[in-house]
Amino acid sequence: MTAQDLINSIRPKVGDTKATKWDNSRILGLLNEGLEDMSKKAQIKIRDIAVPILPYQRELVIARDDMVNILTVKIPDHNPELISFDKLISISKWENAIGKKIKYVAWTKQNIRVLTLYPLLDETAIDTMALNTATGLVIDIPGIDRDSLYGIITSLDIAQNIITPDNIYNPDNLTGGLTSVSDNFIIAMIRYQAIPTKLSLITDIVDLDYSYKNTLIYYVSGMLLLDDSRVENVKKGELFIQKYNAELKTLTNRTGISNNKFKAFEIEYRTGF
Repeated sequence: MTAQDLINSIRPKVGDTKATKWDNSRILGLLNEGLEDMSKKAQIKIRDIAVPILPYQRELVIARDDMVNILTVKIPDHNPELISFDKLISISKWENAIGKKIKYVAWTKQNIRVLTLYPLLDETAIDTMALNTATGLVIDIPGIDRDSLYGIITSLDIAQNIITPDNIYNPDNLTGGLTSVSDNFIIAMIRYQAIPTKLSLITDIVDLDYSYKNTLIYYVSGMLLLDDSRVENVKKGELFIQKYNAELKTLTNRTGISNNKFKAFEIEYRTGF
């Protein structure tokens, strides 16, 4: 379903089949507004990312503008508990704790994109030196776009939590073979409630399950009619908004909280690429 498909369904509802009252850009703007409003009221879009954790790293920053709410945080072999930041700071001398296992991941509603780790991992918890001494052919670095690199990546360096790949065009006398760097990190697997992808063109695919189609149509139709100065259209717009809220509530109650089984992850490495 494209944005144009939704626009074609919206115009008859608002009496604008000839497209003389509202242009496509206005409707596109309301479609994006509706997607954002829906995402804040229901789990209409859930995304998964994986972020590596380095020694002595206090905060885990999730650089995603589409994030609405954290659902789960899983770290293999650590099994941390997701808690409020208030609970974390109630622990005596929590800032000084260092260990080999992460026990808590704390967050606040005021800044959901920053997670605080407890305790800090010491330098023996992760074998980052394995990256600094890698001299074979690197053929897989999850999260790094190699389009701008020339030749084969032959070594990796870590400085200030950034992975920097070095590469050459014609490799000679190379031995060994490093096929992946992902196993050298402790990975936080994060599932979050997200805002669907913003629509820019009428040909864009709407990042929304088809079952929510009419819900979004009601929202946009209602908001358009509320723009009108005529009383009958304003009343009709209010009715559409009521239907929007009712349908969204029904769909949310029907689907319930989405299952927490993790899907394929998008791995985010802190790199310059």
